[in-house]
Amino acid sequence: MRQRVNHYERAFRAWLARHEIPYTAVSQAQKAQVAGAKLKSFDLIVYPRCKGRLIVDVKGRKLPAGAWRQRRWGQSWTTAEDLIGLQGWEEVFGRDYLGIFVFAYWVVGVEPDEADLADICLDGRHYVFVAAERCGYQVRCKPRSPRWGTVFVPAKPFDNLVQPFGRFIGLRPTYTMRRQEGSPQRTQSTQRNFLTG
Repeated sequence: MRQRVNHYERAFRAWLARHEIPYTAVSQAQKAQVAGAKLKSFDLIVYPRCKGRLIVDVKGRKLPAGAWRQRRWGQSWTTAEDLIGLQGWEEVFGRDYLGIFVFAYWVVGVEPDEADLADICLDGRHYVFVAAERCGYQVRCKPRSPRWGTVFVPAKPFDNLVQPFGRFIGLRPTYTMRRQEGSPQRTQSTQRNFLTG
């Protein structure tokens, strides 16, 4: 059965291909029976150039360009089932695998002179990818909707938690967002990636 992929994940896959980062896609229909409990499927396993493997759950969200310029990342919600699933898959695969949420933001209202500061442009949409480790997200999250089983991380802790996805795979970021100056800024800074320790 052919897998239907939303435009957020399609953009993320295109970004991985552009940077020649191998990955394995996982069908949303796939489930596993582990210790008597079904685990929610994730989206991708990403194989960075550095040590370790990433179990990736992609979360697509829209983000106004004004918020992006100020490094405010907008909606951060996911489901409690997603958290339980990622934690379970980390236990299944072992210590070399790290569960992360990739928040794929479709930035709406990007000015022409800002376009190359997005991570990728696909089908006329501009995207930025930031990520959070499952464990860091889990200790900071709060209930959002008991009815729908959703959780979120409040804005300020979330802004401090997430990092450009490239840092998780050892890529040097091409820009950083500076809240005080209110616009994306290019930088040559580097940061130790999360998988090499």
